[in-house]
Amino acid sequence: KSFSDKIPASVICIPLFLSKKEIGAIGVFSMQKGAYNSYHMDFIRSLASYIAVAIDNSNVYMLLDSSKKEIEADIKTSGRRIEEVN
Repeated sequence: KSFSDKIPASVICIPLFLSKKEIGAIGVFSMQKGAYNSYHMDFIRSLASYIAVAIDNSNVYMLLDSSKKEIEADIKTSGRRIEEVN
């Protein structure tokens, strides 16, 4: 049997929040019953916070990159218009 055919005996599932909005979840699974304790919960909870920030940073970067490309295209177009006028 493959792992996907089995039902995990232990699961940690923590939501990813960004500005009080849920943007996803992180899950950790084990076939061993009782595999996780409070240390694991705290660790995954902390990890979820960092993942949410990384996702937000990635989204901001994509928006900035898109805006940069639009501005560069506008500058190029404006430059052509100036040359045509001269």
